[in-house]
Amino acid sequence: MSVVETASGAGLRFRGAPRAGRVGHWWRAYAADGTVRGALRFDPNMIATPGAVDRVVAAVVATRGRPGVLPVADLVSDAGQVWLITKAPAVPTVADLLGNGLDAAAALTIARDTGAALADLHQAGLVHGAFGPDTGVVGAAGQVWLSEAGLVPALQNVPVPPSLDTYAWAALARTLAGRVGDHPAVDLLHRCAGTAEREGLAAAVSLLDDGAAALRVQLPERTRLAAAAAARADTGTATSAGTGAGADAGADTVREEPVPDPADQETQLGQRARGRGRSREAVPARLRFGPGVGTAAPPPTWQAASKRRRRRPRRGRLRALVSGLVTLALAGGVAAYLWRQQADPLVVTGAVVAPAEDPGDQCDLTVDVVGTIQTNGQPGTITYQWIRSDGETSAVLDQSVPAGRFSTQVHLFWSFSGQGRYDATATLRILAPTGVEAAGQFTYACG
Repeated sequence: MSVVETASGAGLRFRGAPRAGRVGHWWRAYAADGTVRGALRFDPNMIATPGAVDRVVAAVVATRGRPGVLPVADLVSDAGQVWLITKAPAVPTVADLLGNGLDAAAALTIARDTGAALADLHQAGLVHGAFGPDTGVVGAAGQVWLSEAGLVPALQNVPVPPSLDTYAWAALARTLAGRVGDHPAVDLLHRCAGTAEREGLAAAVSLLDDGAAALRVQLPERTRLAAAAAARADTGTATSAGTGAGADAGADTVREEPVPDPADQETQLGQRARGRGRSREAVPARLRFGPGVGTAAPPPTWQAASKRRRRRPRRGRLRALVSGLVTLALAGGVAAYLWRQQADPLVVTGAVVAPAEDPGDQCDLTVDVVGTIQTNGQPGTITYQWIRSDGETSAVLDQSVPAGRFSTQVHLFWSFSGQGRYDATATLRILAPTGVEAAGQFTYACG
């Protein structure tokens, strides 16, 4: 274990290898008093895009403190890196626990905790945007939290519909059903998944509560989840969730990163909540939440015009004429550019479809099929459908694309269960503004 020093001589300690998240890499971090925290270092390429930091700040503030969201301690900028510090570690994940099977009560508790947390976000007008087994975190007391809530939409600067969370939760419910074994809860989880897709998450959670009571399953079941989380934490293993960046360290490598411990000084999130942030000079190494107030320009000083007009030198008149012509040319160029920006419509130039991760020989899993759509960088809305080789077709969906973005991603969460082999094909059919179709293949093989 290495000590991560800060200017005050205190800091966070990291142990073990990081795990890949959706927007960066997570470490288990230890404060000087022994408190265990989570530390997410954002992918430098994602956080460096224009406006990304401000959008992340807004997303963290909006979701912080909401029921079922992994508690946030602070957002820290240090040595050119941006870190999210959480009050509890972001391990193990729900994905970590799925490999060993779950009893009915534990599976229903995971479904209920995550479904209720997502429903609360949606009721508040928020979305998670990247929900899945890898963004569900099981705490030491057996509670299940959402991690990275709202961060993917913030970094990609693309609006995400709540239906993406809903379909992802339904896929998790079906995956949990495949881990329960021979129990009536299997049917209940499948019915809840269908209810979520038809009526929404709140209705699905209500059905889950009523169904569990009818089955005499006491919820929530924290004891076995806490034991499973503790056993998983003791192994020190980490899973990958496909962030696109390679792992920063091997299992035996320890990183040294200049990350301040939020306990060392008052957090910027706390300052924002109380409305009394420090001056920009007081905290040069920490993020300021919100754009702040810039230095106002002094008001113009008006002087009385002299009654006596002086003749402008000829050279001065020539300089003024040239300056005026240059200004007109620049103004005309800017106007023409803006007109072209508005006149050129959004065009889809291509698409690629592939699973986020090869399913390999795993059984009973949900495959995240990613469609990457290339455009000409103009703003607009893409209308599309997913078509599966098993005959299922999604509803017609929309994806908004901001100006200046030349690619965007859409997702299909496809669940499989049982033994056997199936060669799957997922086809992304773009209906507007340009007709484009792309397909991707993968194989589900459970021996």
